[in-house]
Amino acid sequence: MNVQQIRNATLKIQYGGTTFLVDPWLQDKGEGRSAPTVRPEMADVKNPLCDLPLSVEQILDGVDFCLVTHIHFDHFTADYLPKTIPV
Repeated sequence: MNVQQIRNATLKIQYGGTTFLVDPWLQDKGEGRSAPTVRPEMADVKNPLCDLPLSVEQILDGVDFCLVTHIHFDHFTADYLPKTIPV
């Protein structure tokens, strides 16, 4: 088994010849919405806060299935996921 953390809850897991993408949050840095916060200096900061470590194409390369643990803005961005990958 090989587990690669992409960002936040996003993982790419290879197991038994199958590759799973878990909670694909693939938006570009700062392109999402602001999250509720108790820190005033973070009030209008757009998420995600960091860049992806690889291109979206590299992340999606070889993915057989996508697992979404829950529909929350930092766990799933459908716009980036090809319709050919079963969710």
